[in-house]
Amino acid sequence: MEPKIYRLNVSLFLKILMALVLVFFTGVGIFLLWYTSVHTGDNVPPPLLAVAWLTATLLPWIWLLTIPYRIRVDDLGAIEFKSLVRTRTLSPTDIISIQPDISQLGFLIIKHRAGKIRLVHQFDGFHEFLNHIKTVNPSITLRGC
Repeated sequence: MEPKIYRLNVSLFLKILMALVLVFFTGVGIFLLWYTSVHTGDNVPPPLLAVAWLTATLLPWIWLLTIPYRIRVDDLGAIEFKSLVRTRTLSPTDIISIQPDISQLGFLIIKHRAGKIRLVHQFDGFHEFLNHIKTVNPSITLRGC
């Protein structure tokens, strides 16, 4: 049996737009940091503003780089969640629950024995994936999927 792969269904336009917005905001923060360190005077914002700006852009970068874009279920049953910077592999029996993220629409939280994984709720064939997990692990809690 070949591994089953579920891919994130987000348009190329949205992927590029998200990356460009983050690059732009990071660039503004770098410019602010440079500007406040080179110039002095009453009309110059404090350097702390640039540090705060760059800190605020850090969370979206972490989110973008760690959110899974592919789910792979191999023939032995291992489930692999692949993001841009890491791959997490779970056994279906390690998954405790899958439910919506209460803080944001369109996201799911997969709770497992070692922590949790946040997913965009737009994977092709996701209901097939959920049926597979429920078959292998009947004790899993599924809500709002």
